[in-house]
Amino acid sequence: LVLAEALFGDGAAALMAHRLQHGITRPILAVVDVAGGVLEKRDYSARVQTNSNDETGVLVDAFNNMLDEVGERNATLEGARAELPTLTAELEQRVPAGTRLLGTATCT
Repeated sequence: LVLAEALFGDGAAALMAHRLQHGITRPILAVVDVAGGVLEKRDYSARVQTNSNDETGVLVDAFNNMLDEVGERNATLEGARAELPTLTAELEQRVPAGTRLLGTATCT
């Protein structure tokens, strides 16, 4: 009887550990995996899949939403960086003309 109770206790513990691994550890490891890929490749389109509405599902959804925000900001920043050489060239052309206008205005 004692042996049966011990085996039942071990089986229950193993089942509980399996459920914890499935429900908590796997989603967190998936977040870690995607985060590592994002850091390595700078690919903000990667997402972690979730099928739960519990705390780990909320964590995964928040992480995915954060990736959306970071991806959008990164795209905006890259667009501004791409535009910078054109804006700099235009400014370099305008400065001498503006300087001439100022010189003319102060001389009259």
